[in-house]
Formats: sequence, structure tokens, C-alpha cells
Amino acid sequence: MNEIATSDIESIQVLKDASAASIYGSRAVNGVIIVTTKRGKTGGTNVEFRTSLTAAQWQRSVDLLDSE
Repeated sequence: MNEIATSDIESIQVLKDASAASIYGSRAVNGVIIVTTKRGKTGGTNVEFRTSLTAAQWQRSVDLLDSE
């Protein structure tokens, strides 16, 4: 359960009757916990990023390259 983020869990079901044993066999003697995670929605992932940078006035002079 440590590998699943709590925000990804959609529902948790606890089966502790004979129906669990009939589905999961002898391993379900003490019960079965079914964790259903959320599913991705159809369509691709859409990421949009826009940025802008403006410099109105330099506070100090910029050192330029010269022959030295």
C-alpha cells in the first residue's frame, strides 16, 4: 500500500465472505481488500506554458568583449 498515492485511490472494498473465497481461492480465507485506483481520461495530456520577460533599464553597465 505504500506504493499507491492516497490521491490516486478511487475506492476500497473489503470482501470477507464466501464470495471472496470462490473468486480468489484459498488465499482469501481471511478476506480480500480490493483497491481501485483512478483512471486516466481519454485524450492526450495538454500542457501550455507562456512566459514573457521585459527589461526596461539596466542598473549597471554590461561588460562587453574586446580584444583583451
